[in-house]
Amino acid sequence: MQAFGSFILRGRAQALLVAAIAAVLALLVPLLSHISGAVIALVTLRKGFREGLIILAGLALILGVIGYFSSASLHMVKAFLVSTVIIVGLPVVLAAEVLRMRRSMGDALAVTALLSIAVLVGFYMVVGDAAAWWRGVLETILVPVLENAPMPVTGIEQAEIIASVAAVMSGLMVAAIAYSTMINLFIGRWLQAILFNPGGFREEFHALRLGRPAAIFAVVALVLAALASGGVDGFALNLLFVAVAVFSIHGLALIHGLVGLTQAHKAWLYAVYIALLIIPPQIMVVLAALGFTDSWIDFRSRLARRPPDAG
Repeated sequence: MQAFGSFILRGRAQALLVAAIAAVLALLVPLLSHISGAVIALVTLRKGFREGLIILAGLALILGVIGYFSSASLHMVKAFLVSTVIIVGLPVVLAAEVLRMRRSMGDALAVTALLSIAVLVGFYMVVGDAAAWWRGVLETILVPVLENAPMPVTGIEQAEIIASVAAVMSGLMVAAIAYSTMINLFIGRWLQAILFNPGGFREEFHALRLGRPAAIFAVVALVLAALASGGVDGFALNLLFVAVAVFSIHGLALIHGLVGLTQAHKAWLYAVYIALLIIPPQIMVVLAALGFTDSWIDFRSRLARRPPDAG
């Protein structure tokens, strides 16, 4: 991976080449979008905010030209560009700049949380009734699927399924942005550590923590949103998805840190990731609860201060 990271940092042309190829191939293999994000993160971490924006702008220009000469509709091209810039690009540039300046993954995660909340608020301001907007989208997508399923779902059940999914789609969308941003940032930081600071990524990730201010903000925001009237209860529900997303990342870092401090067997980590593959929603909630609790207690600092023969 050293050669790969070195190639990306060799110049703008090389970084844009890797980012553009990965972005195009992501249409076939969506996970490759993280390579584009990681390129932007690595360039920002190493060369600064301005250079990260230049790579992002160049990537958008290249993808726009490719889309213009492709057979895809203009609407699809615009949607692809907007998703690439807003979901993949801008958040990771901002998060990477915070990490570069503050040298704290916890601060980068906190900024990612604030950006996610800003996107959620902006989405509600633009579309108004977010659940109704998503119902219109889902009816176009899900109705044919439900009607042609092995056990077709029609009538009232179909409407209930669409309504329940529509109610949380905004939160799922914003949580996906938060997860995507941090994954991209982690890959970029990992590549940077391989090149310039071996072992640095492990140390920073094991120390990732949001802290009490983030926990207090989460509690206050959720309580205020839940107590508000005028349909804001739907916003509170979607805000909860953002909280689960960011605190689950905190919780995952906590487990890695505890395993590292106690020198426990890595089977504990394997078990967590296997469980994430099998029952992701439940495990994410458990991780979020651990992360939220650690914001108040700071298990790793307590364990690090503990005398070697204690226990």
